[in-house]
Amino acid sequence: MVKSSKKSIKPKSRSKMTRGKKKQANLGKSSKQEKKFHQKVKFNIPLKKNSSIYQKNKLQPKKQPQISTMETDINEDDDDDNSLILPLDMLSDEENEQINIQIDDEDDNEHVESYERLPRSSFSNSNQQRPLLPIKTDRGQLIAQSTPIVEQEIQDDDDDDEQAEEEPTSSHSSPSPPSKPVSIVELIAERDRKLNETKQTIVTLCDLIMKSPYEEISNLKQLRLLLNLGDPLISMTIRKLTILSLVELFHDIVPGYRIRSLKEQTKDENDEIKNMKNKKQTNKENLSKDVKIIRHFEQTLLKHYQYFLHFLEQCAKKSLPDNHLKKNKNKRIKTIESSKLNLGRLAIQCLCKLLTYLHHFNFRTNLLNVIVQFMANSDSIVRQQCCNCISDLLHNDHTSELSLEVVRFVTRLLKTRSYAVEPCVLDVFISLNIREISPIEEKKLEKSLKPDYRSQKLSRRDRRQHKEKQELNKLLENKTLANRQEQRLKLNRQIIELIFLNYFRLLKRRLNLRLMPSVCEGLAKFANLINIEYMDDLITCFYDELSSEQTGLNQRAKFHCLITVFSILNRQQVLIHIDPQRFYALFYSLLLPCPSDLDIDLVIKLIQLMLIDRYKQLSKNKLLAFIKRLLTMILHLQLNKSISAILIMIKGLLTISTLITEQLFDNEFSGSGIKYLWELNDPEYCHAQNTTLYELILLKTTSDKYIRQQCEEILSGKFQMDTHVLRSCQENALAYLQLTDNNQQLEK
Repeated sequence: MVKSSKKSIKPKSRSKMTRGKKKQANLGKSSKQEKKFHQKVKFNIPLKKNSSIYQKNKLQPKKQPQISTMETDINEDDDDDNSLILPLDMLSDEENEQINIQIDDEDDNEHVESYERLPRSSFSNSNQQRPLLPIKTDRGQLIAQSTPIVEQEIQDDDDDDEQAEEEPTSSHSSPSPPSKPVSIVELIAERDRKLNETKQTIVTLCDLIMKSPYEEISNLKQLRLLLNLGDPLISMTIRKLTILSLVELFHDIVPGYRIRSLKEQTKDENDEIKNMKNKKQTNKENLSKDVKIIRHFEQTLLKHYQYFLHFLEQCAKKSLPDNHLKKNKNKRIKTIESSKLNLGRLAIQCLCKLLTYLHHFNFRTNLLNVIVQFMANSDSIVRQQCCNCISDLLHNDHTSELSLEVVRFVTRLLKTRSYAVEPCVLDVFISLNIREISPIEEKKLEKSLKPDYRSQKLSRRDRRQHKEKQELNKLLENKTLANRQEQRLKLNRQIIELIFLNYFRLLKRRLNLRLMPSVCEGLAKFANLINIEYMDDLITCFYDELSSEQTGLNQRAKFHCLITVFSILNRQQVLIHIDPQRFYALFYSLLLPCPSDLDIDLVIKLIQLMLIDRYKQLSKNKLLAFIKRLLTMILHLQLNKSISAILIMIKGLLTISTLITEQLFDNEFSGSGIKYLWELNDPEYCHAQNTTLYELILLKTTSDKYIRQQCEEILSGKFQMDTHVLRSCQENALAYLQLTDNNQQLEK
């Protein structure tokens, strides 16, 4: 028997199996052509018809009766498409192609005809319908929909149509009538209405933010957008009101610490991750809800605060140029508009307020840079505002960090302008309250020795703990009171070095003679901080300035020079050997002609420094000559407060040596027989012992009660028994001047 050879049946390949599965899966899916068709219908793309297919399988067009309504059209389509009841999979390939062709060709025509067959609303009022969005079937067929219109809507549409019809007819028949002119009263009323509405919005937004700043901080954006309002009627007024309200709002809601930006926080976190060697996987900390709210508040506040500062800076720069008198090509002077000028001044005022209120907050250096630049502006109001702001900052600074930053910015401004600035810029340094500085420390080269851990036999864990303890100790040492004071003294030394650098440069090069009074006043205030190496040169420089005829110093500046010289001499009597006789002669000559009433405070300080503090070194002739010259000067003064203050100082001089001063009250006493030479400007050789104090008799006839009492006390000699007159004469005189000034201000 022959065995039947069975054919070895090969297993189907995986590719064929997958193909079969794909075919079964793709039965219910649409083809690529259908997808393209649906996309074209969706995006209203015109359909391209394939002519070759239509030529092969061309169907006879169907004649359909015209139907007025949309419902009959839909029913007719359902009757004609009975052949489409079977699913597409049960049809043959030829029928499928015919059906696809019919869908591609006839459906579009049917939809176009259906829309064309819709009744127009303008021709028939009955059965009016509103078209809705069509419905799309699975096969890509669009079915239109509509709803009947209510009577009210029909009336509204009719009114609109009538208006639309009347407008073109009127335009063709006759030109459109001109718009009604608006009167000034109506324009002002409209402006007031808009202004009140925007004011109310500003108030409500600020009130919301003030009540709950952490939740309503996003309303800052709406406030900030009001700065660029487009309405020309109220744009400038609303901008000013918004600026002022934002300044007060930031003053109230800004925290009392500096906010770290997210970039700094992420940088610190990355550094910490790099330093962590033991931990291989570092998971980010999950922030709590409160922390997220605080962080969102801080970042949004910081962002809007930065935008607001940038807006103020741009307003100031555009509205306040360096010279507010611009010149055209024809060299004609063109002034800036008053509205822009006022806006620029308001921007500078707000920047100064923000710097004084929020000098601890972010962007302090940016604010300082802007305000210091405008200190040299040509507008006197802006310049005075900036100088007052900087002087207040220096006066109220207690850590010296802010003062050092301000002084650096001001020195940079002076160098860039080559000292061509107003004196008020240099007067800013006088408001500093520096009384002590750190001594000069010699630099010591000390090598930092590393601790020997091997000899101590410490493990890695102990070494790590030892390093952490050392870092904590350093932080604690820096926060102690003694280290704070040392750090402040070091900062004070840096500030004084920068200030003296500017002063000595002006004295040496004489770059701006208008700044010399400010230089002398500053040196007089900080004279006790001048290094001994510069004192000899400084005193000779001052004497040359005072004695020369072509000097740029006024009388007040000369008084300041003398204050500086004698404050140095009184402090360093042992180390400096200079004969002050020439400076006594200069001061004696400056008392006549009489100084102004504004300089009386300087005269009082000089009497204290030159005569009272150095009374043991005074000769008899000098003492008598100065008393006589001061009484002669009093007759030329105009204000009663100045006369009373000088009389208080004369009381102190008369108590130095009563035996000598009694000569001035005796008419029969004769000295060398030479008359008093009042024209001679040398107190040693003017022979003041041969004169009397007849000015006191004249002063007794004045109307001021306090002056008459003082003259009677001097003539009677009752004050000579009081030992406190000599010590407290300067304090009493300056206090009397200040008291009278305050009383005058209150009366005004």
